[in-house]
Amino acid sequence: MDGFNRALEDLADALNLKNHERQQAEALVMGRFRDGTPLVLQCTPGKADPVPNDFTFINDPQGLKCPFHAHIRKMNPRGERDRVVQSALAATLKRLSVAGQEEYDSVQSALGAEYTERCHRIARRSVLYGIHKKEGEEDPRLTPTPEVGVLFMCYQRDIRRQFEFLQANWSNNENAPAQGTAPDALIGRMSGGQEAIAQQWPRRWNGLRKEHENFSFGSFVTLRGGEYFFAPSISFLRNITVFPPSTASGPEV
Repeated sequence: MDGFNRALEDLADALNLKNHERQQAEALVMGRFRDGTPLVLQCTPGKADPVPNDFTFINDPQGLKCPFHAHIRKMNPRGERDRVVQSALAATLKRLSVAGQEEYDSVQSALGAEYTERCHRIARRSVLYGIHKKEGEEDPRLTPTPEVGVLFMCYQRDIRRQFEFLQANWSNNENAPAQGTAPDALIGRMSGGQEAIAQQWPRRWNGLRKEHENFSFGSFVTLRGGEYFFAPSISFLRNITVFPPSTASGPEV
């Protein structure tokens, strides 16, 4: 945690953030401020109570408000990947099609029906372990505390299509959701021996792309181990036949 806070301070310095603006560094990494306010909606916390959760990134196609590598944008593109996938496939089919606009429109509709990024969503919870300092006691100058971490748990129908897909194809993918994005700033992992890729960080909210700053932030997650557990489906549990206790007399002795 101390190492993470030191990196946040370095990021804030690199972006020349002053005073209360320095909290933007953490929001740029996560995609939200600590109170939950989405960065794509505004550049300061305190949006509303309750914090809005019905938003997309489609109105920020260049990552000028919320970086492409921000954790919540990487792991839940909110329609962004649907749009990219459908546009790419539809453009290819349009180029190959000889049947005209009508067939193209029907194919594009079919694409929208066949793929949805929400099929990769998971139900998850994180449980802290170790001795954690209270809020406000964290000092980036302190030596990192050993044996402090997070037990991450998630539940899904298909481990390959959901958890493994999210980690490999979105979090660790340097070209998702846009080309040259770099891995997830919070949980992304580089391949063995591969150097960290510098992400593009906006110096100011909704500023020009050419004003972005190169800064390598990440690799704070070290995997200690993991387990896959299988649970019976709801339909299986609903169809369990419960046999009444036997009333037959046992054999005479």
